[in-house]
This record gives sequence, C-alpha cells and structure tokens, in this order.
Amino acid sequence: MQDLKSSLGLKRLWKLNCYRLINSFKPSVYSEGLFKKEKMKNITNQGINIVIIGIMTFFAIPKLLGKPQSIEGFKQFENAIHLNADFFRIFTGISELGLALLFLIFVIYKNTTIGKIAFSFLLITMIAALALEFFVRPEPKNLLVIIAVILAVVSVFRLKTIKQASK
Repeated sequence: MQDLKSSLGLKRLWKLNCYRLINSFKPSVYSEGLFKKEKMKNITNQGINIVIIGIMTFFAIPKLLGKPQSIEGFKQFENAIHLNADFFRIFTGISELGLALLFLIFVIYKNTTIGKIAFSFLLITMIAALALEFFVRPEPKNLLVIIAVILAVVSVFRLKTIKQASK
C-alpha cells in the first residue's frame, strides 16, 4: 500500500514539475526578457517592411530595364487605357521603386507619418494594379492578383496599427 501511495506521489510530483517547466517559458516569451511582446511586434513589422521593399524592387527593376515580358504586358494596357506603353511602364517602375525607397526610409527612421504615407501609397498602388488586372488585361494573372491582394490587406492592417501606435 505504501508503494502505491509513493508511486502516486511521484506521478503527481512529475506532473507538477512538468506543468511548472512548461509555464516557466510563458512569462519569458510574452512579458519579459528578449522576447517582449512589443519587441516581437517591431521585429514582425520590420520584416513585413523589408519583404515589401523586396517585392516592390523585384517588380520595378524589369519595368525600368525594359525586359521583354514587361514590355509585352504593358502593350496590353496601351490598347485599353490609351497611354503610351513605354511611358506607362517607366512611370510604373519609377513609382514602385519610389515606394520601395519610401519604405526603406520608414524602416530606417521609423517615422509614423512616412509609414502612413508609404502604406497609403501601397494600398492605392495595389488597388490600381487589381483594377488593371481585372478590367484591362484580357486574362488576369493569378499570381499578380494574389500578391496585390496580400499587399493591400497588409497595408490596411499596418495603417490601422500605425494609427494605434501614434495615439
């Protein structure tokens, strides 16, 4: 009988120690130490900004360099919106590169006004890109639509969080 009691005591002690071990990590992850909740938000937000810089640069460079695929895509737009394809391609490339530069300035200086301008510009750009994909291009490219929707949603989310942080 004594062995059964001591066995139950050991099981209870084991469960208690496991529970304490698991719960000992919660405070360090959420409220103190290296992984403060605010610090994790900042790291996530900066990561989002850097990804946006990469995406906008990735799409701007072929337009500015006049890659054949980019030229072909803008020829489709020329017939529908009656703008010179080369002018519109270069204008779009400069706009995207300017947006990437704006985000780079936001990453470096963390100025909320610049952040609001950058994310507003990104949202407007993505809405325009979606409009062009659906109403001008003969057949929308699914990957471009997905990227534009994701960037638009991220920009709305970040505009909301930047406004909350500045209050």
